[in-house]
Amino acid sequence: MPRRRKIEIKASELECYETLVAELSKREEFADFDMASLRVWAYESYEQETVSAIEIPKELPPRLHNHRHIIGSEAKSIIIFFVTSIVMMIFMAIAVWNAYQPNVQRDDNDLKYRYMKMKGDASPAMMAELEDLFTLNRDASRIEAMRADVEEYEETILRQAAIAEQARLKAQEAEMLDNKAKSIKSK
Repeated sequence: MPRRRKIEIKASELECYETLVAELSKREEFADFDMASLRVWAYESYEQETVSAIEIPKELPPRLHNHRHIIGSEAKSIIIFFVTSIVMMIFMAIAVWNAYQPNVQRDDNDLKYRYMKMKGDASPAMMAELEDLFTLNRDASRIEAMRADVEEYEETILRQAAIAEQARLKAQEAEMLDNKAKSIKSK
């Protein structure tokens, strides 16, 4: 499809410039006009080149990419931001690590309470003995043996409670059946 291209030419470059200025000066519209700035436009028709007509070189020259990242004194706020972020990440990592560490003191106090409950004795002498065992002269093997005894005692108590509950329910059922038998017998 033919297209038109606009060509701009300074009027002062044309051979007929003097004639053109003389003719335009006679008209009222161009009385105050600066003739040195006069331009002429021409339109030329042309055919658009197709892509196949363009020659592509067999080897393209290599493209060089130079990327430079400079952190200098003009970027102090960015440096401060990164340093602060890194310090905060370190503190957060330490806090998370500490949160996931087992709380030995809490576990020890729980075991001491359960042991005193098992023994049924909360005397000052027993408390002093437990404090000595858990703090000053910590003996891991005695503590594990104590933990095993306490867990076995608690399991035994739970089983005993379950059996007692079953016995109570059976006694209640036996009494109810006895009452029902008496009521049927008295009819």
